[in-house]
Amino acid sequence: MKLNLKFFASLQFWLGLALAAGAVAGFLLLGQALNPAPLRIVVAAQDLQRGDTLTQEVLRVSKQQLSASLASHYLQEDDLPAALGAVVVETSTAETRWPRCAWRRGRRSRTPGGSPPRWKTPAR
Repeated sequence: MKLNLKFFASLQFWLGLALAAGAVAGFLLLGQALNPAPLRIVVAAQDLQRGDTLTQEVLRVSKQQLSASLASHYLQEDDLPAALGAVVVETSTAETRWPRCAWRRGRRSRTPGGSPPRWKTPAR
């Protein structure tokens, strides 16, 4: 059985091979662009109630695939040191993303039961 080596010398073969390689490379680059690297988002490691203090034990970092605009609403790993020691103002269940608005700096609430203070509306 003889191999026809002239086939490998033809322009049509090399052009087809280059087009196939370009299509594979384009597919991989498009996949990278449409699916960015996972972000490191802070999640609750356990159920948290209003009035609890945030510590390293009750929060953990999880890799999650989110768009940048959606991730901006959640606490990220770089923001974690600022949140430690803060007070929880929204209840949270375990393994849920931790919103940026769910904690505040300061002392525990003085109202009974840990409920948030009621604001008085000015009389008109």
